[in-house]
Amino acid sequence: MSLITPDFDRSVIVRDADAEVVGRAPTTIRLLADSSATGGALSTQRVTLTDGADGARPHHHGNSAELFYLLDGTAQLLSGEQPSAATS
Repeated sequence: MSLITPDFDRSVIVRDADAEVVGRAPTTIRLLADSSATGGALSTQRVTLTDGADGARPHHHGNSAELFYLLDGTAQLLSGEQPSAATS
């Protein structure tokens, strides 16, 4: 993995009411910060899935990593070929 040196020098603050919303139940995505707002350092989304909803299909990011923070419930995640369950 390559180190991305961000090109920005300010905080990024996005209030929930200002976030762009994509979709609706069972899958709602709030776009909080795009990589263009952080000098390429990161992008941040808040994804809400109702019970039984499918998330993203298995995929790979060649130039970035994903971080998941589970607030409530259980999620099935795939890391490489290894499935894993995460429970809050």
